Amino acid sequence: MIPISDPSLKGNYAIHQYLYPEYHDTVGLAITVYKESYPLLYKAANSTTESVSDDDTDTITLFNKADYKISNDGKTLSYGKVKISLE
Repeated sequence: MIPISDPSLKGNYAIHQYLYPEYHDTVGLAITVYKESYPLLYKAANSTTESVSDDDTDTITLFNKADYKISNDGKTLSYGKVKISLE
């Protein structure tokens, strides 16, 4: 799990992510968001699986490096074109 830190977040979050091959020219990006419900106790809040073309190297590189961006309102995490709600 990767802890998420950003001053715009209300609460503590962590993510679990993995990449897997799909069809001949796509990969799947799977992300699960966990929110802290008690100190050191996290519960799954949201998850998504997105298919991404092998040609979308920006999104895949950001995902592999866990280089996410948090929206200004603190409600969305994104890796390039792939977005997931933190709610």
